[in-house]
Amino acid sequence: MAIKVNCPHCDQAYTLVDEQAGKKVRCKTCTTVFEVPAPGEGRQEAGASDAPRRGRPDEHDDRDEEDRPRRRGRGRRAGIPVWVWPVIGGVVLFVLTLVGGIVFLVATGTLGTKVTQENFNKLQMGMTETQVKAILGTPTEVTDLGGFFGNNPLFAGAGLRQLVWKHGQNQISVTFSGDRVTSLSGSFVTK
Repeated sequence: MAIKVNCPHCDQAYTLVDEQAGKKVRCKTCTTVFEVPAPGEGRQEAGASDAPRRGRPDEHDDRDEEDRPRRRGRGRRAGIPVWVWPVIGGVVLFVLTLVGGIVFLVATGTLGTKVTQENFNKLQMGMTETQVKAILGTPTEVTDLGGFFGNNPLFAGAGLRQLVWKHGQNQISVTFSGDRVTSLSGSFVTK
């Protein structure tokens, strides 16, 4: 024969086997621990409870605070709150998009290139190396042309140097004698 009993705190109905009579069980709903009555002594039918229902202001619970079961709060669970995952996902997506955009701009040559037809048009014969570097930035290649002409006395002490700026298929070459521009050349691929 089964024992029908209700939780004294939340009134949750249970049907238990006779072997549980006299033992303590924990309510699955509110976690209250209560003793299962023996068959025939104080059986409770579903819906009949001596304890007041939770949350009813017109009834008073005479049990001491120590006798009341401790309920686990919903916000006190261990682990990461559910709302954190979408926030983390959004931040990761933003960072990946930003990094991907920068990589795309660098790969396509649209980010910060100074090797352009417009900058080449700003260069003039007789400019100093410092003025040219202010327009084009740091060169990608620097070649000393003194060795190219060997021991030819016409070029002795001329201090010929060629600076080259490359970006993709665009290239600007500037030859300096001493510290002044003596020749300019540029090749640009338009898209």
